[in-house]
Amino acid sequence: MVEGKLEGDARHPMQHGVTKTAQPWSFNKTGVPYYCGHTSLWFDVMPREWNLPLMSGRYGDFDAEGRVSGTPCMTFIRKRLPAN
Repeated sequence: MVEGKLEGDARHPMQHGVTKTAQPWSFNKTGVPYYCGHTSLWFDVMPREWNLPLMSGRYGDFDAEGRVSGTPCMTFIRKRLPAN
């Protein structure tokens, strides 16, 4: 992101793909690099499907140059399952 290697950024010839529509695996946002979708799948979607919500992830906020401009990306790992 910082080097301008994402689709739609003219700063670098390499153009990694990003989501065109909001998806559950893209943190319900558009413009998320496909690579970052792994975080949502492995730490949010799949653990909930396995009924083991021990992990969760959050996609950050970035400026036009790809620098964190607010909340950073984070992954949370819990020590125990949440109470029902």
